[in-house]
Amino acid sequence: MAVAKFFVTDPRGMQFDIWARAVNQDLASFMAPVDRPSENNWQFWAQQMFSADALVAESIPNPGKFPDWKSWALQWMTNQN
Repeated sequence: MAVAKFFVTDPRGMQFDIWARAVNQDLASFMAPVDRPSENNWQFWAQQMFSADALVAESIPNPGKFPDWKSWALQWMTNQN
């Protein structure tokens, strides 16, 4: 299995919908983007990243353990360093 490698877009100073669209574009070569990500369904959207076989090596945190999308996104970014 090929290992995916990319760096997640820094979410600081961004609204969820803009950040999520950027991440969807970053992931386009690894998985199909999740349609219409919104802050209201951020955990559903994030779960798609967490569960994707192609991204298993990316240390994506479990979104169910975070109270909001930004803390989850910052942890994901931190895990990549």
